[in-house]
Amino acid sequence: MYSIDKFSLIKLQIFSSYSWNIFISFFNRNNALIFSSILFLLFLNFGIWPKNNIYQILLLTIYFLINLYFVKTRNKRKEDLTFSIKKKLEEKINLKNSEIVSYFDEIRYVKNDISGKIIWEDFRKSIKEKIFNNYNFKFNFFLVTINKLKPFSLLNIFFLFIIFLNLNFFSFSNIRNSIFSGISISEVRNFSSNIWIYPPPDSKKEVIFFEDFSEENFLIERDILLKKGSSILVNIYSVPTKDIVLRLKREKFEKKIDFNSTYESTTVFEETLEEGQYEILVKDKIFQKLNIKFDRAPQIKFRELPTIKNDTFLKLSINVKDENNKYTFLTIREDLKFENARSKNEKISGKFGRISKINGHQSLLKPQKEENGELSFDFSRNLDFLPFEEKLNLTVNSIDKNNNFSSSSIHSLKFGSRIFYDPLANKIIPIRKKLYNDENLDKFVSSVSNLRKNLDEKYTFIDERLTNLMLYMKKTSVQKDEKIQKALVESWNIAITLEKINIEFILKEILDARVKLDELIKQDADDKQIEELLNKLEKLIESFEKFSENDIETQTSDVTKKPNDESTSLKNRTQEILDRIDQLIGDRKKNNLEIKEILNKLELISKEQKKLIEETFIFINKKLQGDIGSNKQSRISQLFNEVRPKLEDYFPEYKKIYKEIEKNFKESKTNLVQLEAEESIANQRNILGDIEKVIKNLINNSKETKKKGKPDTQNKDSRKKFDIPIIFENNSFDSIINEIKRLANEKNNDDREKEYLKKLLPKF
Repeated sequence: MYSIDKFSLIKLQIFSSYSWNIFISFFNRNNALIFSSILFLLFLNFGIWPKNNIYQILLLTIYFLINLYFVKTRNKRKEDLTFSIKKKLEEKINLKNSEIVSYFDEIRYVKNDISGKIIWEDFRKSIKEKIFNNYNFKFNFFLVTINKLKPFSLLNIFFLFIIFLNLNFFSFSNIRNSIFSGISISEVRNFSSNIWIYPPPDSKKEVIFFEDFSEENFLIERDILLKKGSSILVNIYSVPTKDIVLRLKREKFEKKIDFNSTYESTTVFEETLEEGQYEILVKDKIFQKLNIKFDRAPQIKFRELPTIKNDTFLKLSINVKDENNKYTFLTIREDLKFENARSKNEKISGKFGRISKINGHQSLLKPQKEENGELSFDFSRNLDFLPFEEKLNLTVNSIDKNNNFSSSSIHSLKFGSRIFYDPLANKIIPIRKKLYNDENLDKFVSSVSNLRKNLDEKYTFIDERLTNLMLYMKKTSVQKDEKIQKALVESWNIAITLEKINIEFILKEILDARVKLDELIKQDADDKQIEELLNKLEKLIESFEKFSENDIETQTSDVTKKPNDESTSLKNRTQEILDRIDQLIGDRKKNNLEIKEILNKLELISKEQKKLIEETFIFINKKLQGDIGSNKQSRISQLFNEVRPKLEDYFPEYKKIYKEIEKNFKESKTNLVQLEAEESIANQRNILGDIEKVIKNLINNSKETKKKGKPDTQNKDSRKKFDIPIIFENNSFDSIINEIKRLANEKNNDDREKEYLKKLLPKF
């Protein structure tokens, strides 16, 4: 049984190899015919064919003559493929005496020749045994090759394969039109058509109408952007239905659309539209093309993810793919308000630039370039004017002209606040923040009125602006929302105006610009960049001289401003400005400015830590508040880590205190998570005590020499501000402290409870 199976395999391999060699022989013998036929087909299909009948006949004649020549000259020698395959197979299985050929031969027996028949059967048995012993199955025996494919044959096979994959590009009507293209559309018959495109039922878009006539004698092609669900109605007049074809082509897909009805000499097509190219053919000639594309919601993709630099500077880059974009905008909301406001995203007011507790801040983005329906946006802006703080949520939203709306994923960012140097600006900003939180205009007007009444003489120039702002708030004809927007914007502008004339702020701007100038010089930057920065520095120095208390002294000093003439080289001008900065400001003022910044941040840390102590006392028994308290402690710790490097530069001798503060931060966070109130409050009190020590050391080591006859009132205020122990400040928790005292003195409480309550009290 096994031997029979093996010889069946040999038969199958001989048959398979025979078919394979027939395939090779066909391509090798008909290369010229196949190649010329491919070219002929391509010319006809793509219209690369002369319209003149003489040239057509000439090309057809050349085609037949060339193929006739190659048919006559090709090798006519006939070859027995079956015999050759058997011989080749014998070689592959190491048989040398024509065993396979002999085994599969048949002898015509003479009817009475019994002895010859016996001899033949014995011979077949012997060679069968020999074949059986030598044969081992291999897959390549199915494709035993006598003559290999020629390179030209391989090229023809490749072309045929490409044509097979792109059959949708070939049309019998195109081929027929190429051969019989002696007439134009207008000569077929005078006819006309109109097309109606209806929007979906829920859309407010208008109906689109086209009307065309055959007399124009050229192909009409239109690109149309539609909403999905639109439908089309095509009427074609004065043409028999059998001569009209409406078809849809989309990539490799093509379908013919049947007509719906006919009346008199009109053929009507009606159906719901699909994406693709609709073609109207009259007598196999394309009369019209409609390229239909559906309008989809904008696709938003970030090229550069949103990042916050220097606490308040936002930078991002996006691409929006949309064919008919209306506008794209950025939305920033406070973390706690985002989820409640998200549902209102569907109704977009279009009033960008507003500041709202509910909707946050929306900023319109302008595209830098557009390419292939894709818009590129780059956004970089200082958002320090927003009254937001801590964690923010940011989204990019886009809407097109068909009201398709898209929103990007939510990006959470940590947002800081601007540090103001001017004392009055530091009073205006909290009033503005309170208005944003409670939207109480009466309290805002009252606070601004009190501020205006107590203005120092040097601030009288903003009196008129404050008065006008209060008058605007009292107008009955203005809506409340408009008043709030005006108050938020104008109070910020007044604070910025005050800051711009503040000597410490100008000093900071000069020092920042100088650092940038040093970087540009090291990088061997472009002269234009350096010159722009030098112009900025000159303006800042002028402002410094104008608003400095040393105004008279600096104007009469040896340092004089040289005119910026063309003869002065850029290098000399740069050096002159750097010398002016050193003489006007000096390193000591630079150090004092940095120490002032450190003091401001330490004051913020101490206030936040004190607030957390009070919250810990109230909410520690609620499990949820343990995690919230730990997160707040982490944020305060991060604020301290930001200022710590400069502290170590100025006061390295207090490194032990800094390490102790860091240790208490970690222990406080752990205790808050584990809801260990007593231990956490003890850690937090240690932090407050250590920060108070650092603040006092900074004040004592950064006193400036006062000028004669001019007391340094600003420094006195700072000393008062920082020397008062934080625990003695008036606050809303005095009643809580009194309650703790009362409980600590009650007779019913045991000693352990009294001791615990006493530890919660500040040490007076």
